[in-house]
Amino acid sequence: MLRLRWPGAPPMPMADYTSPFQAELPDHPYVCLMPGASTVAKAWEPEHFRETARLLSARGLLPVVLGGPAERDLGAFVAGDHGLNRCGDTLVEAAAWMQGASGAVGNDSGLSHLAAACGTPVLVLYGPMDPGMFTPFGPAVRTIQRDPLPCMPCGKDHCRVAGHPCLRDLTPGRICAELEPLLR
Repeated sequence: MLRLRWPGAPPMPMADYTSPFQAELPDHPYVCLMPGASTVAKAWEPEHFRETARLLSARGLLPVVLGGPAERDLGAFVAGDHGLNRCGDTLVEAAAWMQGASGAVGNDSGLSHLAAACGTPVLVLYGPMDPGMFTPFGPAVRTIQRDPLPCMPCGKDHCRVAGHPCLRDLTPGRICAELEPLLR
């Protein structure tokens, strides 16, 4: 057994870091969408995220798109006229958004892990990776993956099957239906 100790002061509660950003948060329900991924094979189609944003908006939930500075254009596309693009915010700002969210939907990415760590109900979309090995830890984490294909889980950065069926076949309607019972 490893006996590791924290050499410094105990970490501050997350609320101490995120409280300066709480005033920016809307007072009506919203869902965080995290369309970024480290590889193309892990990324659900932007059009699917955009349609999910539309469906959430139609249900009275504000879609808030989170991501890094390099994902600002992707965030603008996903948010469209239905949501708010916060791509480019710091991780602390993203955590503040996540803490106030009714739920979150994201690819197998760092932001999905952050949402889980914040205690946000999160639905994580898996394609080429094994969710059993990479699932975020948290009280309300759910993973979704299409029915197995012979090539799954491949763990590849680029899909070798035409049309990338492991993620393509997850529809926005199904994602919204799977998210619904998780929402707080």
